This record gives sequence, structure tokens and C-alpha cells, in this order.
Amino acid sequence: MIQYINAYQAPNRHLRKFFMEYGEKKEYTENQYMFVKGEPADRVGYIYSGEARTVVTNSDGDELTLFYIGEEQMICSEGLLGNRRIAVSVQAISPVVLLTVSSDDFWKIWKKNDFPMEEILGHLVSRLTLLSDYICCTHFRDSHKRIAYYLYSCCFIGGNTVKLTNQQIAAITGVSRVSVNRILNDFSKKGWISLEYRKIVVLQPDQLKKAFGSLSYLDENN
Repeated sequence: MIQYINAYQAPNRHLRKFFMEYGEKKEYTENQYMFVKGEPADRVGYIYSGEARTVVTNSDGDELTLFYIGEEQMICSEGLLGNRRIAVSVQAISPVVLLTVSSDDFWKIWKKNDFPMEEILGHLVSRLTLLSDYICCTHFRDSHKRIAYYLYSCCFIGGNTVKLTNQQIAAITGVSRVSVNRILNDFSKKGWISLEYRKIVVLQPDQLKKAFGSLSYLDENN
């Protein structure tokens, strides 16, 4: 639920330099899978250009989008934690240029360059935040509350600009695209948000919070 979801973008000042210098370049076409769940997590990826999504399949065989990933983001980090299998599939949704480094070599090179561990921790925490937000979003059965919660969570964590299309919000929240369009237009008429090309600007986050109620996860007083 990326800078594509800019609300969760971890600092990556050194990641770009790292992958540009040591990464192996791979190119993927739109809809091509870059990583597949269950396969060996033997490489770590960095999106140099393009956009992707993380995908899971439910018991009925339907594909569900967890969140979207944009440029300058690291993917398939399972190998860094000793998990040698990919946890979720990653699919390109536009042509993607990916830079990859062997999972076994990653830490050796990172430590050799004396790059800060905080940057990798920031990346991992951002992914946990994404998944936590996805779980929290499903708490709401009412579509208005679900969309209000999602927009507020993006604003709360990463600022007032949410760089997602209506279709992407629909895929993440599980609300139909038609309903997302209607709800966002309603929020816009109320002056809570401003709808712009491929992004939404949150103007009145407090009104969104009132619309879905309070969750301790997003309570500024905690």
C-alpha cells in the first residue's frame, strides 16, 4: 500500500550508489514476473526505473495486490534475513530496469563500504509498515471508512501527497474501482482532498480521521 507509495519510502541515499556500482542489470517487460513466491531468494533487487507490484494468491486462486513499488526501491530482501525463499511475488506493471546483487555478497559489500545499517533497517521497517497498514485497512467493512483510513495513513506517515491512481488504491484496499472513484469524488467535493493527475493531495486529514474513527496505530498521542 509507493516513491510510488511515497508514504513509506525509506531513506536510500547509499542504496542507489551500491546497486549502480555492484548491481547486475536486468530488464523486464510489463506484466512479467521478476520474483516468484517460493523460489530461492538468492538475489536482492533495486528498481532503477519502472514500477512493480507485490502479489499474493488467495485460496480461490485470485491474485491480490499488497502494495506498489516505484523507482529507487529495494525488493526481494528476504535473502538478507536468512530466509532463502521468496515470500511474495513481484510483477512489473511497466517496463522495469532492475539491478540485482547476490544475497550472499550483499552484506560483504555493504560492510566493506562502511555504509550505515540504519538505511537497511529503514527499508525493512517500511515494508513492515506497508503490511501492517494493509492488515489494518481490512478492519473496515465500510468502503468510505476504508478509503478514508488508507488516505489518512499515507498522510500520517509520509506527507499530504499520495502518488497513486484510483485503480491502484482499489487494488490495495479491496474496494472496487467504481466505488473508489465515487468515494474520492465525494471527499473532493467536501474539500478533504484534491484530485490531481496520478496523485491525491490530502487537504484536511483530520476530516478523514473523523470519517473512519480512531485506531491506536495512527494515534499521534501514543
